[in-house]
Amino acid sequence: SEVAAAAAGQQQHVAAPLVSGGGVCDSSGQERKYVDSSLLQLARQAPRQTGSKAAEARLPRLLATLQSSRVNLSDSLNVEIKRVVPSFGRNEGFVAFLLEYNVELWNASVALSLSCASVDGSHRSQVKMYGGETGADYKTYMVWKCDWPVEERHKECHTVHLEEGSSRTLRASMRSCQSPKLLDESYNMAACVSPVWETPGQPANSGILKLPQWLEWNFMHGVEHFLGYTLSSADKRVQQILKLFVDRRLVTQVLLTDANVQRPGYETQGWMGNDCLYRMKHRARWLMPFIDRDEYLRFNVSSAAAVGAGGGTSSNGVTHVGTNGGGGSHGGSFPHAAASVLAAQGLCEAGAKTCGAAGLEAMLSQTPHSLSFGRFTFAYPGDSVRAFDIESNLREKHLAHLCPKYIVQPSLVHVLFIHWPTSWVQGTQSLWVPHAMLAGYHYRTAAINSKSVIDDTLRAEAGQLGAAFERRFGRAWPAFAKALQAQGRAPAELFALDASAATSDWEAAKLDSERALSIRFAAFVQRVNGLTVPTLMDPPMIGSAAISAVEASVAASTWEAAKEDSERALSIRFGAFVRRVNGLTAPTRMDPPTGGSD
Repeated sequence: SEVAAAAAGQQQHVAAPLVSGGGVCDSSGQERKYVDSSLLQLARQAPRQTGSKAAEARLPRLLATLQSSRVNLSDSLNVEIKRVVPSFGRNEGFVAFLLEYNVELWNASVALSLSCASVDGSHRSQVKMYGGETGADYKTYMVWKCDWPVEERHKECHTVHLEEGSSRTLRASMRSCQSPKLLDESYNMAACVSPVWETPGQPANSGILKLPQWLEWNFMHGVEHFLGYTLSSADKRVQQILKLFVDRRLVTQVLLTDANVQRPGYETQGWMGNDCLYRMKHRARWLMPFIDRDEYLRFNVSSAAAVGAGGGTSSNGVTHVGTNGGGGSHGGSFPHAAASVLAAQGLCEAGAKTCGAAGLEAMLSQTPHSLSFGRFTFAYPGDSVRAFDIESNLREKHLAHLCPKYIVQPSLVHVLFIHWPTSWVQGTQSLWVPHAMLAGYHYRTAAINSKSVIDDTLRAEAGQLGAAFERRFGRAWPAFAKALQAQGRAPAELFALDASAATSDWEAAKLDSERALSIRFAAFVQRVNGLTVPTLMDPPMIGSAAISAVEASVAASTWEAAKEDSERALSIRFGAFVRRVNGLTAPTRMDPPTGGSD
């Protein structure tokens, strides 16, 4: 009823009534740039209001319930505000509005004079805009930010009037709520956890199996808190997994109720990461916004390990990589591992004449807004029900030719894309770290070839992970995983886009989309994957992504595969339409796919 009233008010060009955090799902039909299987849910389409209310009642440590809303900023500019997020520290408070980025909206927004005001008019502040001011390529989101009285940090809800011009014309009245008591601590390291997925009949692709081991391993390595995003219709096993972490205040949950979130999409993961960023500002020194459940960070393996002591080549041509100290090779918890790794390499604060821990610490705390790294592709373990992902030790020899991942300092960035920040505090840059010091281990393929190498670095920690897992969950991993499998839904119960035909292709589509993006930025990926020393630099900038004739030779061999990959991803999106036209038995007049029918 609030949404209908707001829509009616906007049609009559009067002040819109209060909207509690949102309104309608996105029906724009705009092309999705990315498809990411990590958002394919074990979720049925439950009725929105009933399902969300029931979910709110049963979710422990529920921080906020999220929806989006549309508002008229002027007579000709109607926008969807994805989220309104309150963020408070001890000495600073603000409210952030998250919107999808496009250059037309950015230019129109900058031209407006927008301000935020309290209901009684006692507070008013100018809207600050981020996301379009840098030259970073592949912008996907933008943020409007308003200062807000820090004295209100203990309130659960904040009503914000969005006003335009000197006349202070009321364009929207929005209410943003969360439970401030749930995030009352500070963390050296936190992680954002997007909803999980599962491919029926393929345990190696099961997000349900990956989630508990990923949470436990990251907790072992210094992640002190997880902000988990949960669908109102999520599989009940997700809550069973989270319960023991929630009971120890290690997980706080955010409930998603938008109907469009029930669909998988890289775009959806993007706004979750930005929502998480603003909820963890003032709380976390470092944040993992987009590290997936099949990705693990590895620190402090020396560059000599790939060819040095303990290495060798077996009779089948597989190279064995030394572990440089076995189970301790990861170098300790983050961010301490990063400091020790970089200090050992003699990295100093920019401009310093001598190296040392003090100079390094100053560099880490002030200059880099993020640490970026490449990823090695690993094979799945032989049996995902009996073994952890990290027990697989077979990987590709070289870094995957894919865009990097990163960890970020929330205080130094404004807007994020999945592979690099797109808006940051002036004077800061990303620190791109060579794979000998920091790399992502990505367990994502069943393919094995003679050019693979044996890397026991994380496998050496399987015993520690198994012991920690059994202490928390009360039984060993194989028994726990088997029980999860036994509780699984039948494939017919899974929600997906034409699940019966498309579900098994989502993991491939994710890799396909990443590869297509990495070809666009081939020169940049080639450069950062080839780094041998930590290097401060910006992400790809608009106009810098073109591939030269020399660089083209590196990417040429993947173009034909990428073409097929992109076609497959598109055909999955339009799966129902493709099957319909392929099944025609007579000439038929009809339109192509239209918005909302895909």
